[in-house]
Amino acid sequence: SGFGSFHQQYRIDGKLVAVGVVDVLPYCLSSKYFFWDPDYAALSLGKLGVLREIEWVREASARCPTLRYYYMGYYIHDCPKMRYKGEYKPSELRCAATGVWSDLDGACRRVLDAGLGFAPFAPGAVREEDVDDDVDADVDAGDRTTEERDRAAAEGCTLGLVEGNRLARAASANAFVNAAPVPRGTKAKLRARLGRWARAVGNAKESMVYLLSLDRLGNEEEVVDDKSDDESDEEGERTGEELDEELDGDAATARADLAMRV
Repeated sequence: SGFGSFHQQYRIDGKLVAVGVVDVLPYCLSSKYFFWDPDYAALSLGKLGVLREIEWVREASARCPTLRYYYMGYYIHDCPKMRYKGEYKPSELRCAATGVWSDLDGACRRVLDAGLGFAPFAPGAVREEDVDDDVDADVDAGDRTTEERDRAAAEGCTLGLVEGNRLARAASANAFVNAAPVPRGTKAKLRARLGRWARAVGNAKESMVYLLSLDRLGNEEEVVDDKSDDESDEEGERTGEELDEELDGDAATARADLAMRV
């Protein structure tokens, strides 16, 4: 019936048990979303939906020769809810750095398994020694403290320091955390969040900015000045949890933005 958005309905004895939302495009079927009745979870309807959509592409390509691909959307290697997409073969992943589509089971998986983030993985773009060196570095990292690993991961990261609703200035992540007038516990939490974020985005960290609210840090500094050491420690833990929530949101946003680039 032409190109556009469609709902594929799955029924058992007339009862609607699942719906697949797809976009039919000139070159591919794009699988947008799939939802099912939880009473039928044991049937693995999501996998059935994928296989049926793949079969649909095969059938449609006979009538529309340009429609040859099945697009499953964003792939995030360290997220189980996204990683299942790599189970369907053969699959290709678009390199964020080069724009080249490459075999997922080739250079792509080697780079992602090695923890290189979104490094180029087009054929020939990644040297064997680059991957081996990074794996060796991960082994050596086991001898370092958690703080040292987080500090090393955050090296080269840039913070965007926000005051009110505007970006006040940019600063080196490690330099800012070292000098930040906040309790030690909060500083450790902040450094840990930065480290995890940096490892998640890989070498793309050098072209991204991590937003951080100065207002929260400023409020915490006032608390430390007005209370005793014991009270300030307790307050530091409380505001540290609040900061965790803020940083979690920033990290999720950053990862979503990066996924969109893929």
